[in-house]
Amino acid sequence: LRITTQLIDSINDVHLWAESYDKELEDIFAIQSEIAQRVASALEIKILSKQDKETDNIAAYAEFLRAREILHESAENKIREALSLFEGATQKDPRFARASVGIATCYRLLGDNGHIPLIQAIQNARTSIEVALAINNQLAEAYAELAQVEGLQDNMRGIAEAARRAVELNPNLADALSSLAGYKLVTGDLEGSIRLRERTCQLDPLD
Repeated sequence: LRITTQLIDSINDVHLWAESYDKELEDIFAIQSEIAQRVASALEIKILSKQDKETDNIAAYAEFLRAREILHESAENKIREALSLFEGATQKDPRFARASVGIATCYRLLGDNGHIPLIQAIQNARTSIEVALAINNQLAEAYAELAQVEGLQDNMRGIAEAARRAVELNPNLADALSSLAGYKLVTGDLEGSIRLRERTCQLDPLD
């Protein structure tokens, strides 16, 4: 497997840095983690400002990315594996808000699929969302996940409020637009729901 990484200044269209890595394809996640660490070490720069940066811990971020990838599979063991990785990321960096949102997502999926009691899933998910929002109350993903949790209780008002807040913070967040589309569908605004679904498909065509 050959992976080439490039850094380009998109404003000036200037090529800043590139590197290629040749690896045997045995454990793709191990390769991902290793290359992420090597790239970060090689660049020795901070892409994001201190205000926007989620974590300084490369290992925590690698676990977060691996968990996100695993969640594309819906099997119970995969959800639990992702949950363990998200929890590991928060242990490495307790201020990693999006990892806490990931924990909430896992509990919601476990409850929604009947793997744990729904009440337990809702309580655990809400607790993790509260942790994320205590760290960053402007985190759109936290409100988007809250909208999903409200949906487990058929709380239409809660869905709308949380999804709208998420969209205010990030108009391109597909999960939030999807929740808002569901709300509009249930409340009879079919045209509004369709428009949001179309926008969601543009943002996330593989969903």
